Amino acid sequence: MLNKDLYPCVKDQPPKYRQQYRKRERMNDELHLHEPFDYYYNNFGFRSINQEDYDLNDINDIWCFGCSFTQGIGVSRQNCWPGVIQTKTNRTVKNFGIGRAGPITTYRLMNGWYNSVKNKPKKIFVLGFFPGRTEIWNDTEKIFITQSPHETMDLPYDPFEIDSMYENIIPKIKQFTNTTVFLNILKINKLAHSAGKFDNGRDASKKLKEETKWQGHPGPQFHEFVADMVINKYL
Repeated sequence: MLNKDLYPCVKDQPPKYRQQYRKRERMNDELHLHEPFDYYYNNFGFRSINQEDYDLNDINDIWCFGCSFTQGIGVSRQNCWPGVIQTKTNRTVKNFGIGRAGPITTYRLMNGWYNSVKNKPKKIFVLGFFPGRTEIWNDTEKIFITQSPHETMDLPYDPFEIDSMYENIIPKIKQFTNTTVFLNILKINKLAHSAGKFDNGRDASKKLKEETKWQGHPGPQFHEFVADMVINKYL
């Protein structure tokens, strides 16, 4: 039986899920100027660093959770901060980042994987969270839908109330294991800006910035900044 808590977005049958997520999408080089690369999602729908599938019997070392800043939208798999950690430390890193993820999605995935794997990770890093993010279960489509405040949300409450409604989840994430490290994404963004490390491909050209919708996804310098901070302080 499919355990939906192992997947960022779930279909009722694994073949349908793999058909939707096991694909490559060529980036538009005019929007992301760092380097050409592909998006690839593995058997569970995560952007694994070496395009490897995940298995519940794997030997686990480092796990990374978060939103698109962890998934690495805008950079190659190797240049996202989990990938940089793997390259610089020669340790095995699993990237569980998922676009628009908030504390609800992250805690569900952390619980699902930690309680299902045979070999527990030695270290867990969580980079989060932007305000107002949640997920809902669509029982008709059998799928999790992650939503952000700027999107149209069919919810019975103000999306910015979500953080106060689920504020008890953040402590649970921070105290998930004695080896879990929570990285405040808002504070790290400020530090990266102060250090001149918050690069963005869409900012590289004034013309592109005017003509495209800037989404704020950072470039390789930011990811290396985060990776170096993690390595120097925690590894």
